[in-house]
Amino acid sequence: MTIGVGLGLGLGSFAGGALQSIYPYVAGTLATSSDHALWTLTYFLVHWALGIALMPWFSRKFGLKRLFILCVIMLASSSALAIIAKSLMLMLVARGAQGISAGIWCRHCCSVITRSICTPSPQRSGAT
Repeated sequence: MTIGVGLGLGLGSFAGGALQSIYPYVAGTLATSSDHALWTLTYFLVHWALGIALMPWFSRKFGLKRLFILCVIMLASSSALAIIAKSLMLMLVARGAQGISAGIWCRHCCSVITRSICTPSPQRSGAT
């Protein structure tokens, strides 16, 4: 479980910083300026914060396991959409979806780790 949660956190973080070194190429591919290509990072970070704020509601609505699977599917599909994007608007939509799923995933992983570490087990309680 810890390996899966760690991979999830790594993937969410990688999705956020993956474009930082190639903004000029993104701008050229999308036929826009480097300043406009930088909006992809802004959209990702704003939606990341939104995902962190919405995670408790989603967790109550879907449950932790379904939410984890939903975030995996959403991050993978939005990453595929970002890869095939031919316009800045489509890229921004894809990066926003990546940000929401990565934000939910980040907080979700932290809550899973907290529950697994901080939940008292009968072996640790000293009860016989």
